[in-house]
Amino acid sequence: MAAAALSLGRAAPPRPLVVILGATGTGKSALALQLGLRLGGEIVSADSMQVYKGLDIITNKVSPQEQRLCRHHMISFVDPLVSNYTVVDFRDKAHIEDIFARDKIPIVVGGTNYYIESLLWKVLINTKVHLGAVDRKVELEQLDGGELYRRLSSVDPEMAAKLHPHDKRKVARSLQVFEETGIPHSEILQQQQEEEGGGPLGGPLKYPHSCILWLHADQAVLDQRLEKRVDDMLAAGLLQELRDFHRRYNQHKVAENRWVRSQIPSCSPCQSHAGPNPALLQQLWCMAAPSPGNTCSGFLPLQLCHPKEVLTSRVLQHFPAFFPSCHNP
Repeated sequence: MAAAALSLGRAAPPRPLVVILGATGTGKSALALQLGLRLGGEIVSADSMQVYKGLDIITNKVSPQEQRLCRHHMISFVDPLVSNYTVVDFRDKAHIEDIFARDKIPIVVGGTNYYIESLLWKVLINTKVHLGAVDRKVELEQLDGGELYRRLSSVDPEMAAKLHPHDKRKVARSLQVFEETGIPHSEILQQQQEEEGGGPLGGPLKYPHSCILWLHADQAVLDQRLEKRVDDMLAAGLLQELRDFHRRYNQHKVAENRWVRSQIPSCSPCQSHAGPNPALLQQLWCMAAPSPGNTCSGFLPLQLCHPKEVLTSRVLQHFPAFFPSCHNP
């Protein structure tokens, strides 16, 4: 198409960005594959679960055979035990410009709408931490929800009014934006919306030649299709996949706990005691290595991403009572 236009002496029309939206089971992946084959496109998965390695059945990834028919991106490249993957990472790695550079049509498909929005509009604020640095948002989320909301209300009352006081994730994010940019989150969003081409969804559309297809299906048909999908997942080994992941998760947490224990400094016992207070140490394990269902609270919020020497020094500084009979070496 581009070569023919150039041979006639006119500029080639810009290639569109195709986006396929829709509820689970409406046939998004099948349509994306057919369009990719017909249009010479490459498919970008915008599914927040399919970025993770493994878990192929539960996230309903396209098969390896389908991926060989048409090039796919953003599938199976993040370790599921990594907890700091964000929509900013997705946007920065989505290969849209690379696909255009290869004179191909990007076909974005998936059900995670805020991933898709990050590609279509200028809506995100970059505060990504550097390698080795502590994520401020993670630190903020360790604070009491009421304290977080009070802090946000004092620096950005407009954003605080839009958020529920118990939504710690969003409240912490808005506080992080203010702390790292010096500008209230609400003000930055307002600036984006006021740019030429901006609107309620954010800043201007990044790709003006966008074709958005929103798939719908009759509810009765959709219910039947999803019931069959679950049966197919079970037949394909869904339960074993989940058991394997659960086993790996537990092994990972055990390794983390061992590492935390290894950071507790050994102290020379004095005459009156043999070592650290066991009851208090048990609380430290509970605090330092949280796990699902853990109800412990009120302790120093240690993060396993801290350097080892930082973790050790913070334990000694904030928990002298753990070592009533030991001197600090």
